[in-house]
Amino acid sequence: MPKEIIRSKYPEESGHIHVGWTKDCSHVEVATVVPRGQIAPWDEQEQRHVPLITPDPGWFIQLDREQINDLIRKLRKARDQAFGADA
Repeated sequence: MPKEIIRSKYPEESGHIHVGWTKDCSHVEVATVVPRGQIAPWDEQEQRHVPLITPDPGWFIQLDREQINDLIRKLRKARDQAFGADA
């Protein structure tokens, strides 16, 4: 599966965005990923932080073509309002 990774602007933050796809698939996967070891969830029963067993935990979402177009429009709007429109 091809994928692209977009890293944070700030080097002290090690999370990234992962975009993956397969040709002729019904979706593209977008994820905000936190590299293993960066976070350890709190286990109420054990009363301690528990190491994660997944290689790259994060939030994953599958988007179809229409949803991707909507995301692109919203990112352009955010970019233009934050930095001004491109010439």
